[in-house]
Amino acid sequence: MSFSKGTRAVARCARCGDKVPYLALLDDGYVKGLRVCGSCYDIAHPAEKPFRAEELIALQKPAPDIDDDSPGAGDSLVTSMGWDTYFGGGT
Repeated sequence: MSFSKGTRAVARCARCGDKVPYLALLDDGYVKGLRVCGSCYDIAHPAEKPFRAEELIALQKPAPDIDDDSPGAGDSLVTSMGWDTYFGGGT
């Protein structure tokens, strides 16, 4: 099957809806199958790609994430975890 070259064809961007030349549309890097204009083109961030098992990214015994808005955020890690009695602090 043969297709037209599209040199004079006009198409719409799938994101903003603007009319652009057909040859100016790009395959979006983030959403598969989406054809967008250059100003709406979105690059897929490398961190969003799935990792391969042989990359050895997962940790065997991960530590919990402690946020600033968690209870006892002003305390040290030893105090907030209740270990101060083992390390000479507390009552």
